[in-house]
Amino acid sequence: MKAKIKSVQGNGTWEGNYGLMYSFDIELEDGVSGVANGKTKDYRFKVGDEVEYKINGKTPQGVNKLSISKPDSDFQTKGSGGYKDNSNAILMQVCLKEVCEFHRMSKMGAINYDEIADQTLQLAQRVKSNIEKL
Repeated sequence: MKAKIKSVQGNGTWEGNYGLMYSFDIELEDGVSGVANGKTKDYRFKVGDEVEYKINGKTPQGVNKLSISKPDSDFQTKGSGGYKDNSNAILMQVCLKEVCEFHRMSKMGAINYDEIADQTLQLAQRVKSNIEKL
Protein backbone atom coordinates (compact mmCIF):
# COMPACT_ATOMS: atom_id res chain seq x y z
CA MET A 1 0.00 0.00 0.00
CA LYS A 2 1.07 3.59 -0.54
CA ALA A 3 0.80 6.51 1.84
CA LYS A 4 2.63 9.64 2.92
CA ILE A 5 4.53 9.76 6.18
CA LYS A 6 2.72 11.89 8.75
CA SER A 7 5.22 11.56 11.61
CA VAL A 8 8.50 9.83 12.49
CA GLN A 9 9.73 9.53 16.06
CA GLY A 10 12.88 7.73 17.25
CA ASN A 11 12.12 4.93 19.70
CA GLY A 12 15.49 3.66 20.93
CA THR A 13 18.07 1.18 19.71
CA TRP A 14 18.66 -2.55 19.85
CA GLU A 15 21.41 -4.95 18.86
CA GLY A 16 20.51 -6.95 15.75
CA ASN A 17 22.25 -9.55 13.58
CA TYR A 18 23.76 -6.71 11.52
CA GLY A 19 24.85 -4.46 14.37
CA LEU A 20 23.14 -1.58 16.14
CA MET A 21 19.60 -0.97 14.87
CA TYR A 22 17.40 2.08 15.43
CA SER A 23 13.67 1.77 16.01
CA PHE A 24 11.19 4.40 14.81
CA ASP A 25 7.50 4.99 15.51
CA ILE A 26 5.88 5.80 12.17
CA GLU A 27 2.46 7.29 11.50
CA LEU A 28 1.11 7.38 7.95
CA GLU A 29 -1.49 9.76 6.54
CA ASP A 30 -3.87 6.86 5.80
CA GLY A 31 -4.16 6.19 9.55
CA VAL A 32 -1.81 3.21 9.74
CA SER A 33 0.92 3.38 12.38
CA GLY A 34 3.62 1.07 13.61
CA VAL A 35 7.33 0.56 14.10
CA ALA A 36 10.08 0.37 11.50
CA ASN A 37 13.79 -0.20 11.93
CA GLY A 38 16.86 1.27 10.30
CA LYS A 39 20.64 1.20 10.53
CA THR A 40 21.08 4.95 10.95
CA LYS A 41 20.17 7.40 13.69
CA ASP A 42 18.03 9.44 11.32
CA TYR A 43 15.21 7.62 9.54
CA ARG A 44 15.73 7.47 5.78
CA PHE A 45 12.25 8.84 4.98
CA LYS A 46 10.97 12.21 6.11
CA VAL A 47 7.54 13.61 6.91
CA GLY A 48 5.66 14.14 3.64
CA ASP A 49 7.54 11.45 1.68
CA GLU A 50 5.33 9.07 -0.26
CA VAL A 51 6.23 5.48 0.58
CA GLU A 52 5.08 1.96 -0.06
CA TYR A 53 4.55 -0.18 3.03
CA LYS A 54 3.63 -3.64 4.22
CA ILE A 55 2.49 -4.72 7.67
CA ASN A 56 4.61 -7.70 8.69
CA GLY A 57 2.82 -8.84 11.83
CA LYS A 58 2.81 -7.25 15.27
CA THR A 59 5.27 -6.71 18.09
CA PRO A 60 4.66 -8.47 21.44
CA GLN A 61 3.00 -5.18 22.51
CA GLY A 62 0.53 -5.43 19.59
CA VAL A 63 2.09 -2.66 17.46
CA ASN A 64 2.26 -3.10 13.66
CA LYS A 65 5.69 -4.02 12.27
CA LEU A 66 6.12 -1.93 9.13
CA SER A 67 8.33 -2.58 6.13
CA ILE A 68 8.70 0.72 4.30
CA SER A 69 10.28 1.39 0.90
CA LYS A 70 10.21 3.90 -1.94
CA PRO A 71 7.16 3.46 -4.16
CA ASP A 72 7.71 0.94 -6.97
CA SER A 73 11.23 0.17 -5.73
CA ASP A 74 11.08 -3.61 -6.23
CA PHE A 75 12.31 -5.32 -9.41
CA GLN A 76 9.37 -4.45 -11.59
CA THR A 77 8.90 -2.12 -14.51
CA LYS A 78 5.82 -0.06 -15.15
CA GLY A 79 4.06 -0.82 -18.41
CA SER A 80 0.82 0.35 -19.94
CA GLY A 81 -1.11 -2.35 -18.10
CA GLY A 82 0.29 -1.62 -14.64
CA TYR A 83 3.31 -3.43 -13.30
CA LYS A 84 5.12 -6.17 -15.16
CA ASP A 85 7.44 -8.56 -13.35
CA ASN A 86 10.66 -8.68 -15.37
CA SER A 87 12.42 -11.34 -13.27
CA ASN A 88 12.07 -13.92 -16.08
CA ALA A 89 13.78 -11.55 -18.54
CA ILE A 90 16.64 -11.09 -16.09
CA LEU A 91 16.82 -14.85 -15.52
CA MET A 92 16.90 -15.44 -19.30
CA GLN A 93 19.79 -12.97 -19.69
CA VAL A 94 21.74 -14.75 -16.97
CA CYS A 95 21.06 -18.15 -18.56
CA LEU A 96 22.15 -16.94 -22.01
CA LYS A 97 25.32 -15.40 -20.57
CA GLU A 98 26.19 -18.62 -18.76
CA VAL A 99 25.53 -20.75 -21.86
CA CYS A 100 27.83 -18.51 -23.89
CA GLU A 101 30.52 -18.66 -21.21
CA PHE A 102 30.23 -22.46 -20.98
CA HIS A 103 30.50 -22.77 -24.76
CA ARG A 104 33.54 -20.49 -24.85
CA MET A 105 35.28 -22.51 -22.13
CA SER A 106 34.39 -25.94 -23.55
CA LYS A 107 35.50 -25.18 -27.15
CA MET A 108 32.51 -27.13 -28.49
CA GLY A 109 31.44 -26.86 -32.11
CA ALA A 110 28.50 -24.77 -33.31
CA ILE A 111 25.49 -24.82 -30.98
CA ASN A 112 22.04 -23.23 -30.91
CA TYR A 113 22.45 -20.68 -28.10
CA ASP A 114 18.75 -19.79 -27.93
CA GLU A 115 17.65 -23.42 -27.57
CA ILE A 116 20.16 -24.17 -24.82
CA ALA A 117 19.38 -20.87 -23.06
CA ASP A 118 15.64 -21.72 -23.18
CA GLN A 119 16.32 -25.13 -21.63
CA THR A 120 18.51 -23.51 -18.98
CA LEU A 121 15.77 -20.95 -18.29
CA GLN A 122 13.17 -23.71 -17.84
CA LEU A 123 15.45 -25.44 -15.35
CA ALA A 124 16.09 -22.17 -13.49
CA GLN A 125 12.32 -21.44 -13.33
CA ARG A 126 11.65 -24.89 -11.85
CA VAL A 127 14.34 -24.29 -9.24
CA LYS A 128 12.92 -20.80 -8.50
CA SER A 129 9.42 -22.28 -8.15
CA ASN A 130 10.64 -24.96 -5.75
CA ILE A 131 12.48 -22.38 -3.64
CA GLU A 132 9.36 -20.18 -3.44
CA LYS A 133 7.40 -23.19 -2.09
CA LEU A 134 9.78 -23.52 0.87
